[in-house]
Amino acid sequence: MEPPMRRLDENEIIRPDADELLVYEETTLVGDTFIFEPTDDEERRLGYLFAVAETEDLEGVGKELIDTAIQTLQREYYRDPRRGVLASFESALHQGNLVMHDLVEQGVRDWMGSWHVAVAVLAGHELHVSTAGEAVIMLSRLGKVTTITTGLSHSPITDPLRTFAQVASGVVASHDVLFFGSSHFCDVFRKNELSRYVIDQAASDISLRMRQLYEDKKQNYPLSALVISMVPEDMKADKKRIEYEESRRSPLSLSTNLKPRQPLDIHRSMKKRWWALAGRLIKYVWLKLRKVVWPVLKEGSRKSGRIVFQASKQAGKGMQDMTRRRIGKDGGSGSGVIEEVGGLTRPRLRAPSLAVIQTGPARLWQGFKNGLKRLPVSSKVFAIVAVVLLVALAVSLLFLKNKRAADQEFQYASELLYEARTKQEAAETALIYDNRDQTRNLIKDAKELAEMISTTELYDEQVAELNDKIVEIEDRLSRIVRVSGEAMAMVGDFGTAVNQTTPTKLFYLQNTWYTFNPATNAIVSLNEGEEAKIVSASTKGIGFFTGGVAHQADKTLVLVTDDPGVALYDTKTELVQKQEIEWPSNEAKNLAVAVFGNRLYVYDQEAKNIYGYSKTLRGYSNRTPWIVDDKVKRENVADISVDGFIYILYQDGTMTKMYKGNAVEDFALEEIDPPLGDNLKLEHTDEHLYLYVLDLQNKRVVIYDNKGNLMRQMFLGDEVEVTDIAVSPDEDKMYVLDGTRVMMVSLGE
Repeated sequence: MEPPMRRLDENEIIRPDADELLVYEETTLVGDTFIFEPTDDEERRLGYLFAVAETEDLEGVGKELIDTAIQTLQREYYRDPRRGVLASFESALHQGNLVMHDLVEQGVRDWMGSWHVAVAVLAGHELHVSTAGEAVIMLSRLGKVTTITTGLSHSPITDPLRTFAQVASGVVASHDVLFFGSSHFCDVFRKNELSRYVIDQAASDISLRMRQLYEDKKQNYPLSALVISMVPEDMKADKKRIEYEESRRSPLSLSTNLKPRQPLDIHRSMKKRWWALAGRLIKYVWLKLRKVVWPVLKEGSRKSGRIVFQASKQAGKGMQDMTRRRIGKDGGSGSGVIEEVGGLTRPRLRAPSLAVIQTGPARLWQGFKNGLKRLPVSSKVFAIVAVVLLVALAVSLLFLKNKRAADQEFQYASELLYEARTKQEAAETALIYDNRDQTRNLIKDAKELAEMISTTELYDEQVAELNDKIVEIEDRLSRIVRVSGEAMAMVGDFGTAVNQTTPTKLFYLQNTWYTFNPATNAIVSLNEGEEAKIVSASTKGIGFFTGGVAHQADKTLVLVTDDPGVALYDTKTELVQKQEIEWPSNEAKNLAVAVFGNRLYVYDQEAKNIYGYSKTLRGYSNRTPWIVDDKVKRENVADISVDGFIYILYQDGTMTKMYKGNAVEDFALEEIDPPLGDNLKLEHTDEHLYLYVLDLQNKRVVIYDNKGNLMRQMFLGDEVEVTDIAVSPDEDKMYVLDGTRVMMVSLGE
């Protein structure tokens, strides 16, 4: 934007004085004007937002589209004043583009041919403008009116994500006047007419004169216009404010760091750089040869041509003499070379012999070489230079062809990269407003474009950066948290007490971690800052432990054995006692257990049911089958938990929630990407609000609420060999069994 030059006093305080002009009678178009003022000190940093909009009526939909678009711009612009004026304006335009793209995705496309919007922000002396379609913004300074939005937009709009494609920036001074106009503004008002009206500084006076001119011309063009006069703070002027009914404040408090897009840098490999340099060098040499050497070469070629002609002529005469001598020899031998025709005689030539045919080309070549030998040295040099130039010309043509192909490839890749970045930024903005479906579609498009760019082997650094941003958005979309090694603190190591055996189960009770040695059946405890120790080594008459669950209320560990059977470890007395229990079957396969109150719940794969037991002095009794609903799956159960409801986790990653033996109808785990693997464990007690699914295949913990909604996915990293987890009762910390080590991960936000 290059308005007429004027000295700017930055210390001078100016304020905008605005008025509108709207004429939409008996037309299929609708339009409106908008003036938004800051409401508090924070918004005052961003100043004023002005807009003029026009589109087709579309059976009443047009006005709604205008209100939606402008409201989106206004809310996004004032959402986070800490970003600054330009960043907020860029973000607002970006969000506006996203809304228009969403309309097209829903099938609303008629607006694209008649969408004319001019929008600007004014903060102090700082002015930023943008347009869509044929809307215009003009600046009057020192009596000269200049269009400051030339080339910022085009009509019709073909790409909704580029509805507002460019921004022009500049400064304004006191006594400047801005004119915002819709598509027919320039058809109604000429610049010289507007320059006469700016003598009156009040915006209401200027708009009144414009209305009178409109009526005097008997125009019937639909028109939306804003007049904004920059007046000093101490000058009184009437101000007409247009209050917008919708609230400016968005309920979201999230922020974004959208910045103006940086220009693309073309990065060529060293090989391609050498080829480009060689091409430019050949082009330079060719230019010099054509202007300097070629005239001299041309004159020398003429002289050498005459010499070659004379040599060829002499060679021809020599061949004739040789032929005559040959004929004479044949006539002397009586072969009859003279014939009589009509009283005249003429020589009768015989067909050349085979020897003459074979030796003819060699004699011609010898004559040509002899002719070249008689050429002057300068002609020989010119001939060599001519051959070199022909070769250079052929090579340069080949380089030029390759360069054109490379340039087309660079242009194609740069266009793809621009579109991919636009999709990625649109997805980031959509995610801010929790438009998750649209975010998924935009990210999918951006990934496909990034793969297309990768095939060109260009913009490798930019594509890598783009892929990192895509992964970051995908993580936010899927609520993924990647736990780095620095975020995990080691609590202790069971290795000193389990004799290099890798434990498979982790229990957490009273700030103490427990496990068992699967080879010796020894129970090992670990306190933070201390070495692990064996707390129970005697398990005579008890089978080997295969699993179990911690009972927080009783401060005990309920351990399942391979008999099958159940043993109870009391952390207070450090004693292990075998418990009497009537097992559903004689096979100890996939025995998942859970506790709730004084009851024990066991899933038996052979019996294909969950059984509830009551605690007695000697063990567990009163076995009761729990699954009575035929709709509940009974096979491929991975784990169970109980908190009043029974949760059944299956090996395919699905889960059933049961109450009194029947499935809860409205419960299902939210789908995630990537889906759950086939080696799963469930961590959940009646003290936990959330369900923790350990996905050993993908080394992650997926956290759901008790309605199945995804809360978070925590990827633990490839360097961790996780075998089990335990969660503190307050759900503030999660403990990961990494080999023999116990690692702590914070669950706080």
